Amino acid sequence: MSGFSRPAGSSGAVTLTTDSTSPWTVPPGVTLVSFDAAACGGPGAGGQASAATAGGGGGGAADALMGFPITVAPGDTIAFSIPAASSGGGIGGVGSIGGNVTITLPSSAGGGTITLYGGAGGAAGAAGVGGSGGVGGGRGQGVGGGAASVAAGTLGGSTTVTIFTPTQGVIYGPSGGGGGNTADTAGAGGKVVAGGRSVFGLGGTAGTGSGAGGGGGNNAYGNGGIGGVAGAVGNAPTAGYGAGGGAGGANAAGGAGGAGFIRIRWG
Repeated sequence: MSGFSRPAGSSGAVTLTTDSTSPWTVPPGVTLVSFDAAACGGPGAGGQASAATAGGGGGGAADALMGFPITVAPGDTIAFSIPAASSGGGIGGVGSIGGNVTITLPSSAGGGTITLYGGAGGAAGAAGVGGSGGVGGGRGQGVGGGAASVAAGTLGGSTTVTIFTPTQGVIYGPSGGGGGNTADTAGAGGKVVAGGRSVFGLGGTAGTGSGAGGGGGNNAYGNGGIGGVAGAVGNAPTAGYGAGGGAGGANAAGGAGGAGFIRIRWG
């Protein structure tokens, strides 16, 4: 997207994904832009492999940014990184951590880097106990749901670059749901930010029936994937960005986490 331009004084928007080229160049006449963005959601874990008595935990949703404004100068370049979405855990395997999204601000905006943290992957089902849901991106938003879940997954990854923490517009990702066991316990749905919901609805439900995988957590831009029933794979999010993947039911793999994105608006 480098070199993108519009006539001076116009309004516009551009959506950047993992396939976009960094940096993005501020168009002529533009002195203020705002960012909407989300990191990558955590993938769902796989259900137990051997005895196949438990579903995995759903992936946590990623941090999101909504309407965050910065001042810029025409011709400034804004570097960014958007990693590919993370694959779901294999049968009996944990989900990995969703990748972080970064936005490097130009000197006219004070410099520094905005880092949005990816959601954590769910834990695998084991020995009749449903796996826990992965926690949301970077801030310890809570453990996965489900009466049969174990401890929460690990937090989103850290970064070695200088971090600029926005003071407004950040929506922290909620956790994924815990997996169920085959003793009449179904997986739990992914959690929703307190008082909020995804723009696509609540979503994030688990697979039905005992031994189902937990649902992925939702964020502002996407619904979590649905957990698989016993013996069925978990589902990746079907719409939007940054939500967690649904976990696999007993003896099945988990679904991929949601992709990250950045949208820049001006005018």
